[in-house]
Amino acid sequence: PEGQEPPPPGCTPSPSCAILGCGQTDNCGTYCGDCAPPPPPPPPPPGGGNSPPSKPGIPDEYKPSGATWDNCIFAGKSIPTFHWTYSDPNNDLQAAYEIEVDDNAAFAAPKFNHLVNVAATSYALDLSQDDNGDWLTALDWQTSYHWRVRVKDIPGAWSEWSSNNQFQTPNQAYPYSGFSWAPQTPNQGEVVVFTPDNSGYTYLWTITLGSATFTDNTTNASQNPHIIFNSRTNKVKLQVTQGSYSCTSQEYTISANLPLPGYREVSPFIWLKNFLLQLASGTKSLF
Repeated sequence: PEGQEPPPPGCTPSPSCAILGCGQTDNCGTYCGDCAPPPPPPPPPPGGGNSPPSKPGIPDEYKPSGATWDNCIFAGKSIPTFHWTYSDPNNDLQAAYEIEVDDNAAFAAPKFNHLVNVAATSYALDLSQDDNGDWLTALDWQTSYHWRVRVKDIPGAWSEWSSNNQFQTPNQAYPYSGFSWAPQTPNQGEVVVFTPDNSGYTYLWTITLGSATFTDNTTNASQNPHIIFNSRTNKVKLQVTQGSYSCTSQEYTISANLPLPGYREVSPFIWLKNFLLQLASGTKSLF
């Protein structure tokens, strides 16, 4: 190479460049030549080596539609909850999901769309959470809709959209099973009147805890039963039925106070007469 001193006379190169390899100098000062630069590393695969999550499916217990219903929580509403699976070939945890609902199987806008940065495999539909705010405010009764979902893993890869899943709303609202009673805190032995939130249905009142009696010609099937409680702590629930639709309320606790003590009015003259008689009787006993 340029600037390198010539080998001394009579020098026998040892070891040879074939042994030393490139970039080395033998004992005679002979440079063995530059080494070829190493090849560049291969480019990383798309996604930095991360594979996206698998396409979401429907758990066996929720097939075929993937939807379950809460029909009795709110008056006049039936709320679907959608369920799906999550799996990832790299065992990455879930970071987010995006769900769409539409009456169009092609999911053409406008539609319900909601992206949630939470790991979950179910979602109860809340139409007020539509990210675009351009779809329905309530589902129609006796109507078919479609839903699909996709999921994202922590490294940031999205799965394919799930298959198009169809679900059907009920024919009508379920009868609401809320009720009230008066007085709110009765005494034991006092008549309590119960009133359902909706009238005109079939009713079944059940006393699940405590001792009580239906009175005033009412029964457990009356719309407005009259009940007398004979125990301190009592629980009551109501089942309301309309045709094939039925809802049962939660158990409500009704506390019944002990009855007030009875009083009998006594004439003051009678009290004085009895006192004098007792006084006279005590005086006689002294003699």
